[in-house]
Amino acid sequence: MDRPRFVPASTYRLQIHGGFPFAAASDLVPYLARLGVGAVYTSPYFAAEPGSTHGYDITNHNALNPEAGGADAHAVFTDAVRGAGLQHIVDFVPNHMGISTATNPWWRDVLANGPEAPSAHFFDIDWNPFKTELRRKLLLPILGDQYGEVLERGELQLQFRDDQLTLAYFDHRLPIDTRHVPDLHRVPDLPPAEREDVLRRFNGTPGQPKSFDPLHEVLEEQAYRLAYSAGSSTSTRSPACVSKIRTCSRPSTSSWRGSSRRGASQACGSTIRTGFLIPRGISRCCRTSPRRPGA
Repeated sequence: MDRPRFVPASTYRLQIHGGFPFAAASDLVPYLARLGVGAVYTSPYFAAEPGSTHGYDITNHNALNPEAGGADAHAVFTDAVRGAGLQHIVDFVPNHMGISTATNPWWRDVLANGPEAPSAHFFDIDWNPFKTELRRKLLLPILGDQYGEVLERGELQLQFRDDQLTLAYFDHRLPIDTRHVPDLHRVPDLPPAEREDVLRRFNGTPGQPKSFDPLHEVLEEQAYRLAYSAGSSTSTRSPACVSKIRTCSRPSTSSWRGSSRRGASQACGSTIRTGFLIPRGISRCCRTSPRRPGA
């Protein structure tokens, strides 16, 4: 096996995030050069969940994390590294992503369109499980209580914001497919007052269980099935959303990994000696068995 072209004699790890952005990293480069390190080794700094301090919960491999300072600050950092005669290694795990229901466009695509979503093949999802009621549905354990209790307390609410109809559950924002619900499908075109009246009818009234039947029927049509998780909290930082999801493209990973590498190359610049640290064994997360019919 060929060795990488550039192998630094030593590295120094910098954790890039909102509290230690590119500007702070740039200030440290002269010190690192005096230490005699061969390369500046950074944590992932691509677009990630808001407030992420580790960077592995990536939401877009093809964009820099704006909390770290954006493209201009990144250019200053890489120029400083280059000027000091150092190499640069970026640590990232291309098969891990954050699965926030609000910030990851690939994940939202899957939630909205299920197995037909263009992004569905990036995720290792069993669309044909043993339970027939979950066939072609994504089990989403984000609720802090049993589904029926959450529904009848009025904690699940349809909202229309930023020209989109979504299902709000505390900090979660889930897409809603309205193709089979004419009253909701026309919501974007309604006057604000009439729109609110329609949403009010679907959102139900606590204390009146039958008033939640229309919303339940809408949720039954979605590509996801909401479920209770004993470890879940009601914030976006719940375990169900912050944990990294393993992603893979079946049967081929070439298109996705190519996209990730292009984004990384653009982020790091083409004239600086740059390496990408991809931990061993990442392929073990991806299934190698053929896709079953209907999966």
